Parts: sequence; C-alpha cells; structure tokens
Amino acid sequence: MEIFSFWVLKFMLFSILGYIMEVIFAYFKDHKFINRGFLYGPYCSIYGCAGILMAFIDPKLNIFLIFLLSAFLCGLLEGITGFLLDYFLHMRFWNYKDNFLNINGYTCPKFMMIFGIFSIIGVYYLNPFYDYLYSLCNNVLLNVITINFVICYSIDGIVSIIMLFRLKNKLNKKQLDDTTTIIENKKEGLREALRIAD
Repeated sequence: MEIFSFWVLKFMLFSILGYIMEVIFAYFKDHKFINRGFLYGPYCSIYGCAGILMAFIDPKLNIFLIFLLSAFLCGLLEGITGFLLDYFLHMRFWNYKDNFLNINGYTCPKFMMIFGIFSIIGVYYLNPFYDYLYSLCNNVLLNVITINFVICYSIDGIVSIIMLFRLKNKLNKKQLDDTTTIIENKKEGLREALRIAD
C-alpha cells in the first residue's frame, strides 16, 4: 500500500498544481476564473501523468538534456491525450492550431518548451520536496488521503465521461472545439442531473 500511496499522491500533487497553473493562465487570457480540465475536481490529470514521468528522469543528467527529454515526453503525452479526446469524444480541451509548427493542434513547440522549463523545476525541486514531505507523514494518514482521493477521482471520472458523451450529441462542431463552452455545458449538465435526482 505504501508504494501505491506514494505514486497516487504524487499524481494528485502534480494534478492539483497543474490545475492551479491552468486556472491562472486562463484568468490572464480570458479575465475570468474557469474550471479548466477534463474533470470536475480541482486537478488536471495530464499534469499528474507528467509528474510521474518526471520522477523517472535522473536529476544528475545535464540540465539541457533534462529540458529536451521533458519537453519531448510532455509534448508526446499532450499530443496523444489530445488525439484520444478528439477521437473518442470529438472534443478539443486545447487547440494549438494558431501556434507555429503545431501538430494538428494537439501539441506545439511553444508549449513543449514551457513544459520543458517547468519540468526542470519539477525534477530539481518539486520531486525532492515531495519525497521529503512524504517521508514526514504518518502512513495511516497517507493511506486515508490516498483512498479518499482514489474514490473521489474515480467518481469524478465516471460522471465526467457520462456528461461528455451526452454533450457530444448536444453541441455543434464549433462548440466542441471551444474549451470554455465544453466546460460550461458540462457543469450545467451536472446541475440538471442533480436537480432531476432531487
């Protein structure tokens, strides 16, 4: 259970940090707070996956090599995730079509470089800090947090997928390419479902 907790909580930490970054970025771009991400909760899974990937990069490597490797891995992760969301749901939670050398809008060099820079911070600072923090915590507490996160995350995932499949038939092509429209309709869909349940 300890190994499971270690990786789940690392995923949770990076997912939450990624969510905070996305919300801040969206605020400066659109001047309003938007619940960014595929799920309802305050976490972006793609950042959690990136955090797990960063844990396997040796901090003793040359910093430029870490940057290149991280940029490539995060770009690949983002590209595959974007493609799968588009393929199965016909939705775009991000679209880089206006960015230089983008790959079908799923990923682009500009954001790969940004991910590379943040990954250096992750490899040198966030990973060691997480390891230290984890070592200080009581195993029982860590297990309780892990179990609660897994339950909440699983429920959130199931509900989100159901709502997104409903939206797929409700929104037009242009709306399915707009992250804000998808998220706002997804939230409204949940509110309607809860009202019906009452």
